[in-house]
Amino acid sequence: MGTKGEKVNDNLEQEGPPSDEESFLAAVRAQLLQDQACLQRLIPRMEQTLRESPIEQSTQGEDASTTLEKGNTAGRINQFRLSLQLVEAALGRLADGTYGLCEICGDRIDPGRLLALPACRFCLGCQRKAESSSP
Repeated sequence: MGTKGEKVNDNLEQEGPPSDEESFLAAVRAQLLQDQACLQRLIPRMEQTLRESPIEQSTQGEDASTTLEKGNTAGRINQFRLSLQLVEAALGRLADGTYGLCEICGDRIDPGRLLALPACRFCLGCQRKAESSSP
């Protein structure tokens, strides 16, 4: 998620899994808060860039290129908004004590998966099932 020199997932990747659950959850929370702050800074900057980008009336090909670029930026903004929602939902699960439990089957999500994807909602098995049943 890091863009323009911003790093995401530094705390977890460098340290590896902490030895006890309390330390693990503290590290995950710190990472999620870092991701949240990064996204909260990034989204408004990208929205402003999109609003301020000039619409030049040159050739038809250049107009199409500008339109495509704006569409790509808008798409990235939507991806970042979705990521922010997932991060905030994960913080909510941390607060209510359900973090690390699969939202489908209720089993514990592997700690390695949580380290790689701190905002994940599903265990690997349920994620695979969900992806294979999607159109």
